[in-house]
Amino acid sequence: MTAPRTGRPALLAIAIAALAGLALFMNATLTAAALSDSAWLGLGSDGALGGSNRFQVGLVTDPTIVDKNVTEGVVSMLDDPDAIDWAVSGAAGFVPGKTLKMQVPVFNDSEALFADMQVTLESRGKQTKDISDYLTISARDLTSGTELFADQYLSQLAKSPGTFALAPRGDAGAHQDGDAYVPGAKGSAKVIEFELHYAEKTATGAQDTASLNGGTSLLRIVFDAASRAE
Repeated sequence: MTAPRTGRPALLAIAIAALAGLALFMNATLTAAALSDSAWLGLGSDGALGGSNRFQVGLVTDPTIVDKNVTEGVVSMLDDPDAIDWAVSGAAGFVPGKTLKMQVPVFNDSEALFADMQVTLESRGKQTKDISDYLTISARDLTSGTELFADQYLSQLAKSPGTFALAPRGDAGAHQDGDAYVPGAKGSAKVIEFELHYAEKTATGAQDTASLNGGTSLLRIVFDAASRAE
């Protein structure tokens, strides 16, 4: 039997977090000697292998999205896992059977390094009336149209996150937190569209939305990034 739909809203708070993997650069020096003489050969530019190019990914808040690409907004580098609360349009009317959508621009701020990305959602803490188990979540790369995952419960997403890649930013210049966003090279930024659907049963088949009247869910979207040279 299907549980009756509740008439009171479920409020959904989403926090966005990005965890950036570090690119490691190696400094190396090779020394050679003959008799009592000495000679030193420094490998790479200025005696170092690698470069000063930092690896950093970020999000664009208050974005302007044109033709499925982010064109402007405010940069957030997300060094704190709870740095941003992302408003979700329509959350006040979120009841069983409803779907919420949001578009989150993420970009690679590295001049020469690719970013291999993983994205998932997780709970930020159990609520008194928690509707999280009833949410199914989908995500796609809006820029390319590629589906990252579809109709997944949180428990399923923990085992199978979505993946995508960001190209290097090129010579467009690096950002600081709070800067106005300036687009970089093609493929260095993508808009990820999320859909959250309030289902009438959980992943295990439980149906008890009536008891969750006025319930809430506190979630976090997590972007993980790993650097790649090419």
